[in-house]
Amino acid sequence: MRVLGIDPGSKITGYAMLADGKLEECGTIGKESGILAKRLRQLRIDMLEILELLKPTHVCIETPFVGKFPRAVIGLAQARGVLLECVAHMKFYEATPQEAKKASGLGGNAKKEGVMAGVEALLGVKVSSPDAADAVALALVGAAHFRAERTSGR
Repeated sequence: MRVLGIDPGSKITGYAMLADGKLEECGTIGKESGILAKRLRQLRIDMLEILELLKPTHVCIETPFVGKFPRAVIGLAQARGVLLECVAHMKFYEATPQEAKKASGLGGNAKKEGVMAGVEALLGVKVSSPDAADAVALALVGAAHFRAERTSGR
């Protein structure tokens, strides 16, 4: 099973490919500045390239949440919509931020740096950024979900 974890962002999106329980690749796409419509267009181009290159069989994408900055949710929702369109033809699972944090071996309230340290320790690898680490945690959640789904016969 090849699970792509996606941590959506209107500026930076993390991604991670977990193949048969091993981290194959992780990183980020996007940029911090620029016109939102152009960033979203580039996000779509980059995600389609990642899908073509990594060939995932399953996807786990983080669900949106309202944090300290409710206005940021609008851009996040738009980015997430672009990403969902890219993976709509695939088998995908939507995980909460708390599920991802728990997958890193920490509690559901862990901070980004804690998730990064957790997934690095769990998989014995170095991860390039907190956004990529969140995507790794999401790939772990997705892998567990799809394994459980397969064994239960759903």
